[in-house]
Amino acid sequence: MPQEDKQVQLTHLFQSKFIRKETEGFTAISLGNYHIKGLIVEGGKAQDYFVERNGRLSESIKKLHSERKIPKKKIKVSVKNPSCLVRYFSFPKMDKKKLGQALFYEMNKFIPFDPTEVYFDFFVLKENSPSEVSILLAVAKKNFIDQIIDVFAKINLKISEINLDSVCLTNLFLNNFQEAEKINTCILDIGYTFSTMTILNNGIPFLTRDVKFSAKDIFQVISRIKNIPLAEVEKWVLSLKDNKEFFEMAADS
Repeated sequence: MPQEDKQVQLTHLFQSKFIRKETEGFTAISLGNYHIKGLIVEGGKAQDYFVERNGRLSESIKKLHSERKIPKKKIKVSVKNPSCLVRYFSFPKMDKKKLGQALFYEMNKFIPFDPTEVYFDFFVLKENSPSEVSILLAVAKKNFIDQIIDVFAKINLKISEINLDSVCLTNLFLNNFQEAEKINTCILDIGYTFSTMTILNNGIPFLTRDVKFSAKDIFQVISRIKNIPLAEVEKWVLSLKDNKEFFEMAADS
């Protein structure tokens, strides 16, 4: 999704390498609702990582930057938020420029947001017939994305790319699981407040939806069973040497 004033792009990474070898290193940052996760990449290889509690985004990013955990280099951000969504549908085949224009004018048929209030990007998943293609449409509300860009800009950090968590995870799966094109798959990204499910048919995604099930639900079950405060559950989970007990309680949730 081109954006002239903010100079950032909501971009897809399908059918390309998740961590591409680039002459210039970069920092990949996932802005979760509960944690901020980061990966420092040099020469196509992960060199370091960080995890920070996401209280208030501006304060968390400033803290990470002051501790030199975010180098001043290319920054790629992925997000997961109700202000973002992915849709799949069939559309008439045309060249890319005309397709982008046509999608903008037809977008209100596929999303619950005003098209003028979102940034968007798209990807042609496959050709259904000589006159029709399957489209992946990714959208994010402008005010949500602009706030993120401004947080980084205030400490002189420029975002070069913004993506959606569900697209990144699907791409990671497709590039690392050789049997992906032969089977049906469900990818479940379990977040702290909500989760996102993506279903693929023979390596082609066709449904992405947010679901109410979350890590917080699991933590509440553990809090009740173990009789420990909710705020202490994460520490208990991280202290486990054997994850069997955790998974058994997660199944009960």
